[in-house]
Amino acid sequence: MLKKIYLIIFVIFLSGCAGVQFTWDEAKSVKINDSKEVLIEKMGAPPYMVTTMGSKEIWVWTWATGFGSVKSVSFIIENGVVAATPTIPFTSENGMAIGVTAPSATK
Repeated sequence: MLKKIYLIIFVIFLSGCAGVQFTWDEAKSVKINDSKEVLIEKMGAPPYMVTTMGSKEIWVWTWATGFGSVKSVSFIIENGVVAATPTIPFTSENGMAIGVTAPSATK
């Protein structure tokens, strides 16, 4: 019976999360001219969403928990490689972002 209760709690906990989990350190490791494959490897999973802006692709990783915590990061892809990386905010000791992200200049 106790195992069933734990399983129910675990399922409820997981249902409160959405997106692709990532860390700020993973996002900071991405460099301009990294290939799409390297980007996915560094981020630990494929992006949550891909959209386009003209000839550029925007790859987005978003992670939200059922507890109100949300983080998002995006990379601009052009000609199959990373063309712009975001400015990653400073992080606190618990890994929560402090500040706002903004894309860096391209090439």
